[in-house]
Amino acid sequence: DTQNPLGITANLHGVDFVNETHGWVVGDSGTLLATADGGATWTSQTSCTNLALREVDLHPSGQWGWTVGDNGMVCYTPVGGTEAWYQQSEMALQDGRNLVGLTALSPDHTLLWAVGEGGLLLAYSGAPPPPAPP
Repeated sequence: DTQNPLGITANLHGVDFVNETHGWVVGDSGTLLATADGGATWTSQTSCTNLALREVDLHPSGQWGWTVGDNGMVCYTPVGGTEAWYQQSEMALQDGRNLVGLTALSPDHTLLWAVGEGGLLLAYSGAPPPPAPP
């Protein structure tokens, strides 16, 4: 059992596994970690922010994912987190409230519900955004 993957000192807030081997973890300072071996080893992934990420949810196929965090940050990965995560500007809040939970629905993960501070409840429905340019 892994106690401290990669010597990370940031607080970790959310975890999602799509099967016994493939999982993701998010935390403070934009921490994004992935495992492909059931948590025996973890790899840092390119984050969309340096703000705290609070929750992560990936499609059961592992090919599409979302994460939410502080200051209304919403990020996605179009390729199962094997590359970078990108900010989803259509949902980003400008009022400083933090998002703390989410769930993505529909076969292609195009319906997203997120919750946050002050009774915040958001829904996003639409085609998945394409990968952002490098």
